[in-house]
Amino acid sequence: MKMKLTRLLESTESETIDSINQEQFIELTAKHKALLLQANDGEEPFSVEDFASFAESLKLEHYEYVGGAAPRRLIPVKANIEVFTANEAPPDQLIPFHHELAQVQNPP
Repeated sequence: MKMKLTRLLESTESETIDSINQEQFIELTAKHKALLLQANDGEEPFSVEDFASFAESLKLEHYEYVGGAAPRRLIPVKANIEVFTANEAPPDQLIPFHHELAQVQNPP
């Protein structure tokens, strides 16, 4: 799956990549702290199934999502992974700045 990769905290320049494996993904994430992976310009945006398939292809260790403060919904996908919505709070509710699962004993 070709995609555009942007190292968000380093620059806003993007490059097109044909694929990314687990080792490359972990190395880039550790180095740059934030990556944006998206469809190339002029192509259809990734669907939730595309995202799930990509995430499954990385073969990352499963992390059980338990204890989060935000209301989330599990999205059914064909891939053998769990995909959740970011937040299901009503639009009129303020979502305070937070660190993902920072309150749990073993945060991701």
